Amino acid sequence: MSAIKLIGISIGIFASYFYYGILQESLFKSKYGANEEKFNFTITALFFQCLTNSLVALLALKFLREPNFDIYLNGNYPKMALSYLVAMFSSNQALQFVSYPTQVVGKSCKPIPVLIFGALFGGKRYALKKYIFIFIIVIGMVLFNLKDQSKSQVHDSWIGELLLLASLTCDGITTSIQDIMRASKSPPKSFQIIRLTTVIRNMCQSIKEGKAEIKALENNEVFYNPVQEFNRDISIACISLFAKEKASKLGYEFTYELPENLDENKKYCIPGKQYQDGIEVLEGLSATGLRSLRYALEIPFIKKVTANDICPNAVHAIQQNIANNLTQSNDTMGDEFLVTASQHDAALLMYERRSHGHQPDVIDLDPYGSPAAYLDAAIQSVASGGIILVTCTDTAVLCGNHPETSYAKYGSISIKTPYMHENALRILLYTLSHHASRYGRYIVPLLSFHVDFYVRAVVRVHSKQVIAKRAASKHSLLFNCSSCTFHTLQPMGEIFEKDRKTEYHQATIRQTVTQCPHCESSLQMAGPIWNGPLFDRNYVDQLINLISTESLRFNTHRRLVGLLNVIGEELDVPLFYCKDKLFSLIRQCPPRLTELVSIFLNAGYKVSISHVCPTALKSNAPSSFVFDIVRYYHQRSPSHNDKIKESIHNLLENPSQHDIDLTIHPDANPQSRRKSLCRFQENPPNWGPKPRAGRVIVKRKTEELDNAEEKCPRIES
Repeated sequence: MSAIKLIGISIGIFASYFYYGILQESLFKSKYGANEEKFNFTITALFFQCLTNSLVALLALKFLREPNFDIYLNGNYPKMALSYLVAMFSSNQALQFVSYPTQVVGKSCKPIPVLIFGALFGGKRYALKKYIFIFIIVIGMVLFNLKDQSKSQVHDSWIGELLLLASLTCDGITTSIQDIMRASKSPPKSFQIIRLTTVIRNMCQSIKEGKAEIKALENNEVFYNPVQEFNRDISIACISLFAKEKASKLGYEFTYELPENLDENKKYCIPGKQYQDGIEVLEGLSATGLRSLRYALEIPFIKKVTANDICPNAVHAIQQNIANNLTQSNDTMGDEFLVTASQHDAALLMYERRSHGHQPDVIDLDPYGSPAAYLDAAIQSVASGGIILVTCTDTAVLCGNHPETSYAKYGSISIKTPYMHENALRILLYTLSHHASRYGRYIVPLLSFHVDFYVRAVVRVHSKQVIAKRAASKHSLLFNCSSCTFHTLQPMGEIFEKDRKTEYHQATIRQTVTQCPHCESSLQMAGPIWNGPLFDRNYVDQLINLISTESLRFNTHRRLVGLLNVIGEELDVPLFYCKDKLFSLIRQCPPRLTELVSIFLNAGYKVSISHVCPTALKSNAPSSFVFDIVRYYHQRSPSHNDKIKESIHNLLENPSQHDIDLTIHPDANPQSRRKSLCRFQENPPNWGPKPRAGRVIVKRKTEELDNAEEKCPRIES
């Protein structure tokens, strides 16, 4: 099939350019009217050519469903568009001064500037024989086209020859820029390049996501990251469940579209309409307003959505996007739009709305970096029984690279371990819980997850002093072995139920915290962290049901269902061991995960993987059982003693306390894997965090980094 496709593409290119040349010569060389005037409207012709290119590429992008992409990319797109336009203008204008065969001869030399500019600016290196072959091909093409030129009476002008030289130069520049873009970390597709080389593509660009459409701003004036579409989709699903619960209590029929046969005895709520008794949403850091617009247009039973940002450029963009997406017909409550733009400091705005009657039902915080500065205000201002959705993109801090910064921002010391991403979630939940307990409130985690480059938590906040006092028992210090990754939690407080009375006591230290009980290495202390559940299993099941039923409303539904199924299979056990790290202790390749899972199940313990790590072993088994497995494999296939650390020798010398059964258990393969769900998705295009709004990505200044990247290219997923 690849050979047939290549032949078809080659024939298509040849036929298209052949017919294009005939039309081009006919247009520019023919004489029109009584005065036999030549066609002089080169710019107009070029405009319609680029317009046609843009429309064809746009249709192809819609048909192929290509993802959104960065329209600036270090300025390469505008440069490429400019060089392309100059090349086309010069080539077309040259036909007024030279014959068409002369133009063909000139354009046949195009491989030469492509080689030269590719070597000078594109960083390419060609073998000597390639230069020789190119020159032979070019000389052959020139001789072939000039064989009948001696009989021609047409005299070419030097102006036309200069225009041909300019066209060739710009062709070489365009090709070298395209090579640079293709070598980038997120190269554009062919139709994207076609569309970007036109005037229309560089004049304006809109981004459509869900039911909302926003105008893209160049030079990163307002922050937008297409990778966060997954984040926005799952947030819409979470808020939809919350809205459905409240609407049902008030007697509304929760639906996304009105049925054909309306029941007059029922009250319906649909997306895009305002409801006086609906839920109120506050997005503290809105940027383009895309998230707020999607909430308003895709979630039923909304009273009002406030899209707030302190940046004037962002607020201006929000106002434009609101006007483009919403009309007064969306309103049933007066002159207000369903979405309102606001320019305030997010923390101050939330503090102002602490009083009863002004508290939003939902607060969404998705900042660039850490949300720590806004958590106290969010906890105080959200209505009792409402939900808070928080994103942290400062995972380097939460995962142990900067423990001092973690303590300063979150009041908890982070640690770099195989389970660091789950630990990051538990630090965030601890911080929320600690803030809530100060005001007689407590949190109930509905959903917490780590994907891509961030962690996200959805918690419900309730007001009840008696339950808020239990917070100390939900917070624990973490002790981690620096050698064998043994870890244990020490709660900050204990609760005793006696004669229908609840007593709160200081926690008793459960074991020695000076050295590891298995390898006798020193223990590192971190935390405090949240030791309770990361999610509500019933809530996760409702999310899966909602997304599966309304899959067409979520562009990332396949990944959403896969992630939620893996989360639903996780055990409610804090932290985990990683099989890769465990078997690196004895310098062995780890066995299959199903084999290790079977060992736990055969011994009567529960075990699961984790959504943050596909090689995790999350189990209720004691740590002694985990290290008995390591000893078993070491005894079965001993490694060279000189390659194993001395502390691990201490671990291996300890006697085993459990029997190991390698029989494959029928439940060793989880349901999410049997169903072939998208459990751990590969990195999507344009993956990764974007620069802060207002910053423009600059080129690297040193050639050493460029050379290092050429020698060690990034491996695409």
